[in-house]
Amino acid sequence: MGAEGSLKKAITQIKTSIFYPGGLPIMLCGPTGVGKSYTAELIYKCCVENEVLPPHAPFISFNCAQYANNPELLSSNLFGYIFTCF
Repeated sequence: MGAEGSLKKAITQIKTSIFYPGGLPIMLCGPTGVGKSYTAELIYKCCVENEVLPPHAPFISFNCAQYANNPELLSSNLFGYIFTCF
């Protein structure tokens, strides 16, 4: 797991999150090229193999970098939005 176990703590946290009753959200952050997308795919596969997710559950990858200059749009894509008219 990583160079000399360097990913041990992160993997333990991920496992704790996915096996927590009802699951907990996971947000992977880090510089370009560190393997965030690959890690997300492995988490998804682990969830399907351990029946945390059904086999037909979709895997959706969301790249937040394209919203770096527009945090409001990022928030609305991640959490939804409500249009109110006064």
